[in-house]
Amino acid sequence: MLVSESVLVPAEERQSPELYASNVRKLMGEALGAQLSTHGIPQQQALKRNGIYVDWTGRCASALPGCT
Repeated sequence: MLVSESVLVPAEERQSPELYASNVRKLMGEALGAQLSTHGIPQQQALKRNGIYVDWTGRCASALPGCT
């Protein structure tokens, strides 16, 4: 668990919720050791509608469910 005793939000992040959200997302990804993706649920649903399935890691895509 990541615990911080104090939170400092720079002025530019206070003016831009999008920048704040982006920076929090990056920090969470680093803390989890996770690779971030620019794709979201709408993109995944569009692929699925077209018969393309992507595994949860985003590393394997196939025309049939269950990448092998």
